Amino acid sequence: MKRLIALLAGLAVVGSMSMTSFAAFSDEIALNEDGVTYTAALSDEAATANAGKQTTIVAYKGDTIEVGSIQYIDQAAADSFTFQLMDELTENVKVVMGGEAIDKQEVGTIFFEKEADTFTVSGSVANAPAQEFITDELSALAEEIYGAEAVADYVAQYEITASLVAEDEFENLILTTIGEAEEFAAVATTTVSFEDGTFTFEGVEPGTYAVALTANGAMTWVDYAIVEDADVDLGAIDLYYGDVVGAKDAMIDASDVTLVAGNMIDIESEEFVGAYDVNPDCMIDASDVTIVVSNMGDIYAYDTDFINDNF
Repeated sequence: MKRLIALLAGLAVVGSMSMTSFAAFSDEIALNEDGVTYTAALSDEAATANAGKQTTIVAYKGDTIEVGSIQYIDQAAADSFTFQLMDELTENVKVVMGGEAIDKQEVGTIFFEKEADTFTVSGSVANAPAQEFITDELSALAEEIYGAEAVADYVAQYEITASLVAEDEFENLILTTIGEAEEFAAVATTTVSFEDGTFTFEGVEPGTYAVALTANGAMTWVDYAIVEDADVDLGAIDLYYGDVVGAKDAMIDASDVTLVAGNMIDIESEEFVGAYDVNPDCMIDASDVTIVVSNMGDIYAYDTDFINDNF
């Protein structure tokens, strides 16, 4: 016990050393498979020098060994110790060992890695297809005409996808939006809710992102989502419908009108394309052409900071 007390007194001096002095020894501490206990060992040289003699280990938090800082203490004729901390790991814990035949050893630090604060990025599409259309009309007709297995395929034609895109992928996002690339990589994607038109990305780390809203029948909407220290709400967004499959180029023009006008059919036809049903009613007719004509223009119509900066 006297040896233990003396060692503790000596180790108090070690406690004033900088954190970096322990970092090089961290490989001597292992978190065991149970995720609860740790094993700390003397270096091979120290273990050989102190073989068969008493070794003392102290684990403590903070900068000094004092009442309330000690997380573990033991003494035995051993060169390694398996132990469990007294408290939940909420800050770095330093581990030191010493023995009869060796000087005190700075074994290492059990590092507490604080999870980074994360936030949500959300918004809504004000003119997304309504739940009533998807469930009451589209799904019912698709099942009646083509069978239950076909329903998901028809619903997918009306989906709006929200993509969260990191800054290093902005160039591909821009090229994809204007039809010069096939795809971009996203940090996360989610489907805009048919129920209320909302979308949410959770667990977003601080950084500069873009959010892209893509749909088969609409011109892609893009804007920045700069996450700093709070949630980001992009508000309610209206999509411009009419930039349709086959002429998707960030512009609603005569080519889109031609495609919609040339495909005036209803869902009973095997050639039915939901992208042309911009007035969603399971029928491509004059009302769809009217909407496309009224939306004629280019992507600058959205007037977002991202679009104005990059297109």
